[in-house]
Amino acid sequence: MPADLSQFKLPSRSDVPEEMRAQFEAFFKSKMGDLLSEMNAETSPDDALFRDELAGSPLEVKTSPQRGRGLYAARDIKAGELVWRAPKLTPGETLLKTKPLVSVLSKPNLYEPAAGQKMELHCNHCYLLKPAQRCSGCKGVYYCGAACQQDDWPSHKTECKALTRVRQLWVQSYPEKAKEGLNNSWIQAEGARALGLLTWARKAYRDQHGRDPDYWPKVEKMYAEGPDMGTGVHGIPAADQMAIHLSYYVGAAEPPKDPNNLELIDMEPYGFQDEQLMSFVRSFVLNAFTLSSFDLKPIGVAMSPLLALFNHSCAPNAAIVFPRGGKEMVAVANADIAAGEEVLTTYVDISDDKETRQGDLQSRYGFECECPACTLDAVDPRNCLLHECGGLARMPETVKCDTCGASWTVSPNALRDLVNEGLSLVEADDQDQLDPDDLPRVAEVIARLEKIMPPSSRPLLRLHTIAKNLHVPAAQPEALAYAHKALAGAYKVYPRNHPSVALLRAESANLAAQIAVHIAENGPGISEDEIKRCIADLRTAADHCDLAFGKESTIATSLRGFAHDMDVSLQAM
Repeated sequence: MPADLSQFKLPSRSDVPEEMRAQFEAFFKSKMGDLLSEMNAETSPDDALFRDELAGSPLEVKTSPQRGRGLYAARDIKAGELVWRAPKLTPGETLLKTKPLVSVLSKPNLYEPAAGQKMELHCNHCYLLKPAQRCSGCKGVYYCGAACQQDDWPSHKTECKALTRVRQLWVQSYPEKAKEGLNNSWIQAEGARALGLLTWARKAYRDQHGRDPDYWPKVEKMYAEGPDMGTGVHGIPAADQMAIHLSYYVGAAEPPKDPNNLELIDMEPYGFQDEQLMSFVRSFVLNAFTLSSFDLKPIGVAMSPLLALFNHSCAPNAAIVFPRGGKEMVAVANADIAAGEEVLTTYVDISDDKETRQGDLQSRYGFECECPACTLDAVDPRNCLLHECGGLARMPETVKCDTCGASWTVSPNALRDLVNEGLSLVEADDQDQLDPDDLPRVAEVIARLEKIMPPSSRPLLRLHTIAKNLHVPAAQPEALAYAHKALAGAYKVYPRNHPSVALLRAESANLAAQIAVHIAENGPGISEDEIKRCIADLRTAADHCDLAFGKESTIATSLRGFAHDMDVSLQAM
């Protein structure tokens, strides 16, 4: 079989529509490309480098001409088949558990509360959301207790010096802002902080042992050959600018030569020549993961050379999650994976339409995805219109239903304006600029979009979730209706056992149970059968979370606890 499928063409047939032939041709190329990649994959020279970390896992490092280095199944891997009515589901298999080599919270999660204000904050060590106290030295990070602060001190000690110096200089420059409080603009961005922690840890090891730590060759082997990172401020290339920021930040921990300014230091004592420093910066940008809470909220950035070995697909068979909200990263199989098959995660948000996904992959990594989700030329449920028969249609001026074949005309300008209005609300939510008072405006935009779009289409999928979250109190039938719509849309765009689907299913089951409890305690009462149905839904949602997050995730544990409490109350009735 030829390695190059670019010239492959199916023969034309009069009884096969041209559009169907083209779709099958694209799908065939994608699937055969995957097969060729797996057939031609050979054990990678880097397998020995990661052998200790992969010991006991069902994975091995291989290299293929099509995809380069990646992780492959060394044996058959089973994911639970999702049989909704079954009383018990087979859990998804945990492929790898590891701690990131470095991880830091993002600036929005280092919020400085007002004087006397008590609130839960993310601990700088365990990352869990708890009542926390600020580090008395740098006044930049928070800890949930003495144990976490002591455990984190070997890592934070040098960073504390750097942050303290940066804060002192900021106070000198902006005394009025410092008096106002509630301002953490002086804290370095998470990228510089993460690279700084790695740099200080490397130097400390080199000073003590006279060589690099054992993990450093894995850092140097990370992919760093993506496209240009673009231009930062003042026309300076972004990678150069990040390296400059890192040099200033690392230097902030050294004894100052000028007490009123940070110095751009020589990075050679830290083990970096110029090209090595640039490669270090680029490899971090290209391989960093989003640090997330147990319920998938982004809270920072993390890096793991081991998990960075996974290659990308917009139709992944595995996911990387933080199932208990702490420092443990877990790779979970979300589908059955045969021995020799490559294990693939995703580098982008697969709820975005194909054009957006491909643009993100090209601009950041420099490649075009050729997975089935990108090559099958069907109507994309993420970017389409809805016909009255329930069929879908693409978004040009004249649209045609993919189910009944009916055609109709839409106004491109009116459609674009409405979509942009919805996207502006999504952007505002991403920046925490929406509150319950905005719910009527969000609901009004949703109502207009629902007349022309399915719940899977962008931006309706996100808006349903936003509307659900804006309800206060949360346990309201209207919030549950939005949760059900978000879940229905998610099933169309994500793999069935994807963490995003499991989370939405968990939220729907949890909301329904809360409403049932509220009615039972405060309303006209609720039937025993309805309570039993809620208990069953909670347990089924927990089983679904086992498939998406691995066993014993915080979400699944919470759902099973709620189901148990409802069951106990039911028995006491």
